[in-house]
Amino acid sequence: MKLVLACMSFLFLLASCNSKQTTSNTTLIKKAFTDKDEKVYLENFPHTFGSFKTTFGWNEKADEPYPLYKNANQYIDYYFELITKKYPANKKDIIAIAVDGSWQADGVNYFLNRLHKLVETDKSIGPILNALNDNQLNSFWRFYFSKEKLTYPAQLNSVLDERIKAKSMAVFKLLQKANSSTNKIAGYEVYDNDGFTNLRKGNNSASQIIGKVNTGEHINVLDKKTNWWYVQTNEGTGYIHKSRIRLGRDEDKTQQSVLCTYNPVSAKFNFSIIVTKYSNDGKKPVEINIAVSGKSNSSPPVNITFRPEYWINNSCSATSYIGRSNTNEGIENYNKFIVADYNFDGLEDFAIVNYEGGNGGPRYTYFFQDVNNHFIKNKAFPLQDGFFPKKIDNQNKTLTISGPVGCCKISTTVYQLKAKDQWATVLTKEDKM
Repeated sequence: MKLVLACMSFLFLLASCNSKQTTSNTTLIKKAFTDKDEKVYLENFPHTFGSFKTTFGWNEKADEPYPLYKNANQYIDYYFELITKKYPANKKDIIAIAVDGSWQADGVNYFLNRLHKLVETDKSIGPILNALNDNQLNSFWRFYFSKEKLTYPAQLNSVLDERIKAKSMAVFKLLQKANSSTNKIAGYEVYDNDGFTNLRKGNNSASQIIGKVNTGEHINVLDKKTNWWYVQTNEGTGYIHKSRIRLGRDEDKTQQSVLCTYNPVSAKFNFSIIVTKYSNDGKKPVEINIAVSGKSNSSPPVNITFRPEYWINNSCSATSYIGRSNTNEGIENYNKFIVADYNFDGLEDFAIVNYEGGNGGPRYTYFFQDVNNHFIKNKAFPLQDGFFPKKIDNQNKTLTISGPVGCCKISTTVYQLKAKDQWATVLTKEDKM
């Protein structure tokens, strides 16, 4: 219990620092907007989707707006006007925000609408998209097509080159397939991380609660004039904040399969991932297919069924630590898929996130390559379903993990490979931060 509380304390301090940074940027954005200080405005405008959402979106966990939610459209309009008319080199920043994006009402949706107009009319966007890798492109197009009505704009045929057009169409067809038969659009449904949301008598958070609507329950939206939508539910009519409402699916709640390709991270293999099954509430991937194929032959891919314990996002982030010792995986910023030689046999292995959202950071499941180019788990590996090492020392055959203990200490443990599948703990210590 003390360790859990200590970790929570550390994360609270970390979150406080991040919050202060966000507040500082928000203040600069507001001042630059008022003063029309173009350079400061562009420098401090969010550069990733995560920071964009926590500036202009809705805080779903706290059920309250982020700092610039109320006037998001004005800030977004100014941003696009500056870039399209005076600072065209910054168009790459618009695309960067869209990578790893996910639909949300109001500010995010308004940004998406502006993005559509830009991509469908500006041929200079093509080279920017061409500079993205396959995972980034997949992510960009998934966000681009996250509209209520899934359509492929004819304008894209005249502004995109063949590679980008093919990639956009591939993602479009994947989403189209996901929306057919078992994934027919069925109006709207409630979506809340708590498993339910409150149905209120009036259109504000202080209004009387007259019922509870479970996540995944289909509803009819009767009025959208305010942030609190007037809806028809099984409990009757009432108001639900629009941040708790999303496009609905049919009864099985099957979501879009997410395709990730990991070709650059390995010299020998191509990896791809498809989410094949989601939880009953439609929120979390519970079954994943990992396809492994050799770069130098045309043999059919080997498929691995992987069932993560807890995924909270569908990021396609990946990296390789082959030939590198120090790693850079943190509690909040980490890669989902990581290639390295974890058992020092000279072969490429991979780790994939098994559990994310814990106080100490994500935990990984490790797959080891054997002499037949197959990937299998190894129960003897000391980090199996555990944290990712801070250091991979090939010379001494050691793996080092470290993490915070309380507010002021770092705990470090070093494991050393003594013989095949035989590991020993050679160091455990605590140091002041």
